[in-house]
Amino acid sequence: MSENNDQRLTGLEEAFTHHEGTILELSDQITEQWKLIERLNRRIAELEEKLENQAFTDVTPPGKEPPPPHY
Repeated sequence: MSENNDQRLTGLEEAFTHHEGTILELSDQITEQWKLIERLNRRIAELEEKLENQAFTDVTPPGKEPPPPHY
């Protein structure tokens, strides 16, 4: 019976080691994804700000627009 318990214990230790490695890999991937998400969110905020600023500066007063090409 002791030999059977040793085999079971060895199997559990191997499974634990494998699972621990997998968890560490997934944790690293999640960390990298959060960094990417943060960078993308900052970039989106920058682009939104540029669009807002451009909307205010690119307004052409009525009557000052050039006529369309078919005129």
